[in-house]
Amino acid sequence: PKPIPQEQADALMGTPLVGRVRKVMPDKSYGFVNSDDFEGDLFFHFTESSQSLHHQGCQGTRVSFVMGNKEGKPRAEHMEPIKCDIEELMDSRLGGTVKSYNPAKSFGFVVSPAFEGDLFIHASHNDFTMWQPQQGASVNFHVGRDKQGRPCATGMTPVGATAPHSAPAGKGGQAGQVVPQLLAMMSEIRPLDVASTIQYATQANPALAAALGSVAGGPVKRTPLRWQ
Repeated sequence: PKPIPQEQADALMGTPLVGRVRKVMPDKSYGFVNSDDFEGDLFFHFTESSQSLHHQGCQGTRVSFVMGNKEGKPRAEHMEPIKCDIEELMDSRLGGTVKSYNPAKSFGFVVSPAFEGDLFIHASHNDFTMWQPQQGASVNFHVGRDKQGRPCATGMTPVGATAPHSAPAGKGGQAGQVVPQLLAMMSEIRPLDVASTIQYATQANPALAAALGSVAGGPVKRTPLRWQ
């Protein structure tokens, strides 16, 4: 995080402000908020903010707060979420919590402190090749539209995962979304070389092999692993 300049904090002391949650660290009970009224990241503690902002799924939520100070360090106080109409959040990337998801029917709903009500989730607008939403899971997503023009969650990922490319749904779009997830898998597996990682991933998941093949312009060779 980039600290807010002290002179800006002093000039705004006690002023009601509006911003967006940038990052939350529940294990440490604090986070950071940004605003157009100052540079850098302003610290906030859970004791000075609404409980609805105490989880990673609140990233991107619009909030109101007052510039405060404790022990000479600027911080956000009396922070509360500002609920927006979903149309105002179109194309924004937000955080939220999976309310429900039915794998058999490939749809569900996500909620967020950033908006009122539930936002529709459908597998056709997301890449669930490597994971599936679980009730109560913290996720990040874009607010987009389905083919009928209705608001829905797109490009959904678990909190902490790399955001997928914004390619349209379909063969090429799905492949573009799978690649960042493969890279995430590589960081977890830590094999001897990249080739072995790709072999491991594609043998475990034929759908991933097909998606990577569309990126490479041909099928991915699935050969037995040879560890050294």
